[in-house]
Amino acid sequence: MHQNPPNQKCASLPKIKPSPTNPRRSLMKNNIYLASKIAIYILGTIVFLNLLGFMKSVLLGLMVAAGTAWIQHRGWKNQEETKALDNEKKKAYELIDEISRTVGARIYHQTSLAQALRTKDAPHDREAYKSSVKEMNEKYHSICLGLKYSFGSESALSYEALFQNRLAKNNSSISSSASHFSPKNLDNAINELKTINWDLHQFCNHLLNRIRSNEFSKFTEKSPRIDYANREKLSATYLALRLLNIRK
Repeated sequence: MHQNPPNQKCASLPKIKPSPTNPRRSLMKNNIYLASKIAIYILGTIVFLNLLGFMKSVLLGLMVAAGTAWIQHRGWKNQEETKALDNEKKKAYELIDEISRTVGARIYHQTSLAQALRTKDAPHDREAYKSSVKEMNEKYHSICLGLKYSFGSESALSYEALFQNRLAKNNSSISSSASHFSPKNLDNAINELKTINWDLHQFCNHLLNRIRSNEFSKFTEKSPRIDYANREKLSATYLALRLLNIRK
C-alpha cells in the first residue's frame, strides 16, 4: 500500500470565486416581477368590478321583479275588489228598482181606487189594485232580506213602517170610508197616499246616495273605498317597472 511521506503536504484544492452579478439582469428581473404584480392587481380589480356590476344587476333585477310582482298583485286584488263592488252595486240598484216599482204600483192603484170611490165610479176595475196588493205582500220578505243585506236592519224596519204598515192601514181606512161613504175620510186617505208616495221618493233617493258613497253592503264595511286615481298611478308604475325589467 502506497503512503505519502510524512513531511509531504497534500496539495490544496483551488477556491471557486463567485461570478460577479450583472446589474442590468437584476434590474430586468425586478421590473418583470413588478409588472407581474401590477398586472395581477389590475386583473383582480377588473374581475372584482365585473362581479360587483353583475351583483348590482342581479340585485336591481330582483328589486324590479319584486316591485313588479307586488304591483301586479296589488292591481289584481284591486281589480277583484272593484268587480265584487260592482256586483254588490248591481244587487242594490236592482233592489231599489224593485221597491220603487212594487210600492209605486201599489200607491198608484190604491189612489185610483180611492178616487173612484170618492166619485162613486162603480165600473172602476179593481183587479189592478188587487194584483198590486198581492205582489207587494208576496215580495215583502224578499225585499226586507235584501234591505238587511245591502243597507242594514234599520232600512228594512223603515220600509216596513213607512210603506207596508201605512198602506195596509190606509187600505182599511178606504174600505171603511167606502162602506159608509165618507168623502172627507176618502180625501184624507188620498192625501196620505200622496205623502207616502213622497216618502217613497225620499227613501229610494237615500238608498241611492248610500250606494254612490259606497256606504252599503257587508263588503263595503270590510273593504276601504277604492281610489281610482291611486289605481292609475299603480298601473303607470307597474308599466314603468316592466319596461325597465325588459331592458335588463
